[in-house]
Amino acid sequence: MAIIKKGQIIAEEKEANSLLQSGFGRRAGEEVLLYPLEAAYLQELSLLQITISGKQAKQKDILSLLKPKKLESKLPSAQEQFEIYSVLRGAGRLVRFSPHSPHYWRVYARGIGREQERAQILIRLVCADWKTSLSSLELELCVARQLRMELVFAFIQKGNVQFVKMSKFSLD
Repeated sequence: MAIIKKGQIIAEEKEANSLLQSGFGRRAGEEVLLYPLEAAYLQELSLLQITISGKQAKQKDILSLLKPKKLESKLPSAQEQFEIYSVLRGAGRLVRFSPHSPHYWRVYARGIGREQERAQILIRLVCADWKTSLSSLELELCVARQLRMELVFAFIQKGNVQFVKMSKFSLD
């Protein structure tokens, strides 16, 4: 069980270690906090019950905690982010969220824990109508290369989750 309190999703102590071992949540002092997408995913699979004010929280209540800030308005909707996250977790991938930018997620290889190895993929969330410049694209590729990760754009198109892998290479 977990509760929504002051805009955070806090796992109960008896389930906290199990959640952490399964790649969900993060420890913040004595508490284990869940990211809204993780909590919604676990609740949808009936693996975790989440309450708010003593009542079971609905998915929309949980996803509403993903309120975009002004600069983040070009993110996919909370529901689209949930669909992308569900596809990744359903494929056995561990997903960690960027503390600096909600546009980026770190994705680990199947069967790898976040403490065991570095992330393999840098997911960049974009809207289906997203536009960018070549210089911005080159900068994103440079960042991914410096982190030694593959850059993958994730978006929803015609109701389906799409992933597009980008890379830069030389003909030398």
